[in-house]
Amino acid sequence: WGVVADAPKVAARYVLIMLAGGFPLLVAFVMLGGAAGSFDLTTLLARPADDGVQRIVLVLMLIGFGLKVPLVPLHTWLPQFALAAPGSLTAVLIGLKVGVYGLVRFAIPLAPDAAQDWHWLLAGLGTLTLIYGAVGVLAHSNLRVGLAYASICHVGLAVLGLSTLSEQGVHGA
Repeated sequence: WGVVADAPKVAARYVLIMLAGGFPLLVAFVMLGGAAGSFDLTTLLARPADDGVQRIVLVLMLIGFGLKVPLVPLHTWLPQFALAAPGSLTAVLIGLKVGVYGLVRFAIPLAPDAAQDWHWLLAGLGTLTLIYGAVGVLAHSNLRVGLAYASICHVGLAVLGLSTLSEQGVHGA
């Protein structure tokens, strides 16, 4: 029961991490809106920003969604939260892969040239996350922590699929 007593502290840390992940996303969308003169998604998709803005936007979105996904090295909150949180909340969080959806829906379509140029970065992050999650699963005997690392592993596989920038890779992710 000592682990559950830390749940409020861990939950507060989780909320701070999610807010911290939202700040780079806010900056990225403000940059895109300023460059296009509109915050309408269809307008942003119709008028791609120049290469410099796209690169900055892709990095900011990788940081923001990487905290929410979680990608290695931004993953450290999930195993701690899975251990301290109640079981039902842990099951919900492990099942959510909102950050991968954000990468599919916003990061890659809004910065297509930067994603094409830096597909190797997406592939490297996906591979590193996949291997780290698999090793984490093998290293822990606690079921909750093992499931958290398995979730990290699944995210790595999805990001690796996204890095192909193909229809099959996106559907697989």
